[in-house]
Amino acid sequence: MKKLISIILLISFIFSSLCLDTNAAGKKLSDYKNELATLQSKKNQNDTISASTKAEISKKQREIASAENEIKTNEQKIEEAKVKIKESEENIKKTTKEMNDLLRFLQISDGQTTYLEYIASSSSISDLIKRFAITEQISKYQKEKLEELKQLIEEKKQLQIDLAKRNEDLEKQKVELEQKRDELDKYLDSVTKIGMDYSQQIESQKKIISMYEEAGCKNDDYIDSCFYSKSGNIISDVGFSRPLVKGKVNQQYRSGHGGIDLGGYGGSSSYGQTVYAAAAGLVVTVSPKNKCGGNIIYIQHNIKGNKYTTEYAHLSAMYVSVGQMVTSGTAIGAVGGNPSIQTWDRCSSGPHLHFSIANGYWNFTSSAHKANTTPTGNQSVSAIKNQKGWSWTNR
Repeated sequence: MKKLISIILLISFIFSSLCLDTNAAGKKLSDYKNELATLQSKKNQNDTISASTKAEISKKQREIASAENEIKTNEQKIEEAKVKIKESEENIKKTTKEMNDLLRFLQISDGQTTYLEYIASSSSISDLIKRFAITEQISKYQKEKLEELKQLIEEKKQLQIDLAKRNEDLEKQKVELEQKRDELDKYLDSVTKIGMDYSQQIESQKKIISMYEEAGCKNDDYIDSCFYSKSGNIISDVGFSRPLVKGKVNQQYRSGHGGIDLGGYGGSSSYGQTVYAAAAGLVVTVSPKNKCGGNIIYIQHNIKGNKYTTEYAHLSAMYVSVGQMVTSGTAIGAVGGNPSIQTWDRCSSGPHLHFSIANGYWNFTSSAHKANTTPTGNQSVSAIKNQKGWSWTNR
């Protein structure tokens, strides 16, 4: 029974080993061409989604602008209402004074009735009626005017309350719209891990296919046989060196990050610092201006018979090209990641080098590459201690 279990386990292990051979060594050139077609299809789908998302972002931005304009208009109306209230209050004072003057004119003064004197001095019955009507009309008009002014003040005060409430609602609406817009922005840049845009992946895939074809690979040829097994196509090395002459660990390796962030040593800025190939190998990807990762380089290595791929992201400059053979002394680029300079690189908050080492041969960032970056956190492989703040002064 134990022997049977051992045989089953052995068969399972062999089968698993065959199935898991998904890197360049176990693929045909036709597989790369099929991947290229898939990438182009995904790019088309992504472009459609991006266009739709951008249109939605623009709509939200217009709604935000509309809310801001209405808030500004309402604030002007509130100020206008305040002016109207002030004017009405002045008119009330004026009208009240006029009424008081009229009342004083009509009231008894020094024991005599001025009103009666005014009426009694009429030259005729018609003049008497006329004078009586005039005084009554003046009194009525002033009372009505006073009521109108008081009504206007109440209306303007209510208008201020209504506009203030409307602005409060608009401010809340504006915040919600801004949140939705920001969510859409994040969705548009949904690849928060270091990675290449579809257009760059397609370009990289075309270059690697061209490199394999120039080496004589045919559609049904395995890349391991037609390319990697040939002498001179990839230089072997005995181990990795650090990619910077001096530096420190800004962010240690973790599975969600898929790499390690390296910065300047002793608090000095690392921007522009020379980046070296971590070991001898073959440059398979040189990808400029990605939205999340900036300028990125991938190099394949044969370290004591083991296959690895190193990744160098957020570069401010790149000095190598696809198909170039490098050694650990080759300057391949310079540290970047400054968001004020490399404005297209949205995933960097400051100058640093994103560095990773993955098991196997890969041409650009993919889920498979991310899943195999565990060597990044292994100091015996990477020559870098996986500890934030750890520093060195030589390669």
